Amino acid sequence: PDDWVEPTMIEEVVRKAQQEDYDYVYFDYYDEYADGTSVIRQNTPDYIDSTKRLLELSIAGYRCVSLCFAVVRRECCKGISFDSKINYGEDQLFTIKLLNRDIKVSCVKKPFYHYRRSNTASLTHCLSDMHMESNIHFAEIVSAEISKRNDLDNNCIEQFKINCLKLLVLSGKRKYFVKLRELFPEVHSRLIEEGRRYNVLNPVSGSLSIALCRSATLAWIIYVANMHLISIKNFVWKSNTRKTSLVE
Repeated sequence: PDDWVEPTMIEEVVRKAQQEDYDYVYFDYYDEYADGTSVIRQNTPDYIDSTKRLLELSIAGYRCVSLCFAVVRRECCKGISFDSKINYGEDQLFTIKLLNRDIKVSCVKKPFYHYRRSNTASLTHCLSDMHMESNIHFAEIVSAEISKRNDLDNNCIEQFKINCLKLLVLSGKRKYFVKLRELFPEVHSRLIEEGRRYNVLNPVSGSLSIALCRSATLAWIIYVANMHLISIKNFVWKSNTRKTSLVE
């Protein structure tokens, strides 16, 4: 309800879809911030008209898969519905299921949608228990959706699994540090190795490593303590910046 679109969006995107009978046409968007600034975001790094490649990037989280940023042929969506157990990322799951079908895709390299980023109380900023349980269910459904395919980029699939585990750490809740040890054991060795050099100011990778190879409880304690340190550091930095501005 707090976003808006360019007045010619539907006209231009539908025209593109009709040119060569495309099923799915995506486009770029603006991030709108509270200070009045806006930044153009590309939906993909490059022009991509391969459904398979678009699916791989969607799985790995390398593109924005919001349904706000695409026009889709209605017939292609038959049999796909929003999962009631997922309250965050439901559009990503919908898009993954859609792109896992034999459809024809294209894009308009132009921003049409204005996505407001200033509402910090919105669902996209809440890491509640419901959100975390939703993420676990999302991981299971996506894994099942692509399990029968052997032509997808393994690096993208691996990145998807890593993203799911990292989100559980970001919750800051002990039970999810325990839960992540049950998910995707095939990527654990990589995560353990990547997190061996612990960074206090960027504790996610290190906490994952500790949780997977030593103790989930210890990892949780260290992570929470480090997040408090980061909060103190940011508070001190802002205070010093404010004092410097007043002096100037």
